Amino acid sequence: MAQVSECNRVRRHIGEPPEWPVLVSKAVEDISRIVRAEVRLVQLEVRDVAEREIDRALKATIALALIICGAICAIAATILLLQFLLGLWWLAFGIVALLSLGAGLMVWLITSRRPPRKEAR
Repeated sequence: MAQVSECNRVRRHIGEPPEWPVLVSKAVEDISRIVRAEVRLVQLEVRDVAEREIDRALKATIALALIICGAICAIAATILLLQFLLGLWWLAFGIVALLSLGAGLMVWLITSRRPPRKEAR
């Protein structure tokens, strides 16, 4: 039994038109192969993006934990220093609380400012 491509070659030489069902099935097969390849590429790209974002989130979480630990230690050290200098625990805690609230308010005001809008031309 002759293969499909050989049949088409023989018919072309004879002058008969090629078999349309064979051509359509080849076109559908090629298109499905292209679509499968594109889907695989998208899956790989999504996987890479997800891995990068997970790495970034993990690094940010570790950095945030270290910053919080450092802030707690700095606050404790400040309280102990003020208690040593002033001799009053309540005053040391009050001063550190006011400084923390002031710093938090400044950070909130600075970060809540919106950047100026660029005018569309």
